[in-house]
Amino acid sequence: MQSATSTPTPARDLFCMIVHDLKSPLAQITANLDLLEMGELDEEQRQFLEGARIGAADMALMISNILDLHRMETQRAQLAFGAVDPVELAEAVAQRLSAHAALKKIRLVCTAAPATPPLVLDRQVMERVLRNLLMNAIEHSPAGGCVRVGLAYDAARWQLTLTVDDEGRGIPPEQRERIFQPFCQGEDPAARGAGAGIGLAFCRMAVEAHHGSIAAEAGPYGTGTRMHLTLPLLTLKGEPIS
Repeated sequence: MQSATSTPTPARDLFCMIVHDLKSPLAQITANLDLLEMGELDEEQRQFLEGARIGAADMALMISNILDLHRMETQRAQLAFGAVDPVELAEAVAQRLSAHAALKKIRLVCTAAPATPPLVLDRQVMERVLRNLLMNAIEHSPAGGCVRVGLAYDAARWQLTLTVDDEGRGIPPEQRERIFQPFCQGEDPAARGAGAGIGLAFCRMAVEAHHGSIAAEAGPYGTGTRMHLTLPLLTLKGEPIS
């Protein structure tokens, strides 16, 4: 695994221990939401419940991002490589986020080139990478907008290209590298990276652990941002096929 871009400290270790302890109250919240769903609810109440579930899922993702970021920084993360259909993976993540996108009146569109082959990935890790990217894209697109996921395989280079396009305000060129640094935020509070500065740092470390790359670019539709990932073909041991 490649070296991290920041050095863990005792304060960071303590912070991660506290974050880990948030799992228990979050589990209690989720369990109570499950109980509420079993009761008789009208349409408005079900919408409120769905909003609470989305918030709980966001918190769970944030906790996982922080803990995995810390493990990658300390080189304790062990990836579980296996053959994964990237198209099925992308469609599954998009489907799970469809309710959240619908609440914000955002369309999710997933397209893939024909004959996209399976890749050797850690499925759980790459699911979280794509979920982070799609959540960012949804949050930064206006109501009525569209978030697009695209997959294309380059047989000559033995690599998959995955893109996530949004219709938000875009990211200034001088901030497109900064947003991938752990716990760093963009200067514009409305721009990508205005949250805790964790999700995109996790994405970069996870993608680089797969010997790939990730970058932020200007959107292809005259506005917004494109997140551009490249993932090479790997052996089942997680080494690039040369």
